[in-house]
Amino acid sequence: MAVLSTMILALAACTGASTDRASPTVSPEQSAESPPTALTVPETVLCGGRGILDVWISVDRLVDQRAATELGPRAAAAVQRQDLGPNASGVAFDSLPSDWFIGEESADRVILLQRLPLPDGLTADDPGAVALPDYSMRLFLIDPPVPADLRNWFPVFENECSFEIPLQDLRIPDLMIDDALKDPAATHLDLLVHERECTSGRSAEGRIKVVALRETADRIELAIGIRPPDGSGVATCVGNRPTPFRLALSSALGDRDVVDLGRVPALPVPVVTFQEW
Repeated sequence: MAVLSTMILALAACTGASTDRASPTVSPEQSAESPPTALTVPETVLCGGRGILDVWISVDRLVDQRAATELGPRAAAAVQRQDLGPNASGVAFDSLPSDWFIGEESADRVILLQRLPLPDGLTADDPGAVALPDYSMRLFLIDPPVPADLRNWFPVFENECSFEIPLQDLRIPDLMIDDALKDPAATHLDLLVHERECTSGRSAEGRIKVVALRETADRIELAIGIRPPDGSGVATCVGNRPTPFRLALSSALGDRDVVDLGRVPALPVPVVTFQEW
């Protein structure tokens, strides 16, 4: 929780609103040509959050979820083993959890996933919530050989991550809608685009690209990417303020839902309320 609190405070410090709001501008990439209306969804996506192990998860498992209570006997036994040493402490389950679902069930390992709730004191309209991971993941080996010394042995693994569609050479940002700028009558959508990577505090203006955009009567589906900044110098991690970005629409915004296609499964773009910090 201390790590999450640090992340929240860091983003909040970067996203605290000033009384002088920047005026969003239409991206040159958007105005030059119409973007595709959909993204190609890969078969697998990466769970590569704050942990040290990259784990690929089937998109079908994320979309068509099966509860952990449906695990077969060998996999069910693996996730409940309590004899695997100190590194398994707090990861193995006392019983099959009904609020976790199966990310993988194979001959040699099982992966369980859970949608993470927001930490206490944080709500969905808080700018600090957008950078938090979406899922908790636990990986277990099935019938692993148990060494005599368990101190440096990791038969289980725990991580937190969000699942996203790779956008080639573009970075995947966090997207927000500032409630104060949302105008149902407007034929544009004012987004706030937060670049997660270290850029020495530089704005993402001029580097934001609309990768996909599809409008229907009740939804606006989009995917946004950010080109890395030019130059090969080392960037400092002083925190990046979200960059205002105006997205042109074919008709008035109205009360349509705005959905981020870059997330798997696709997620609503949160409407956030900025405060003075």
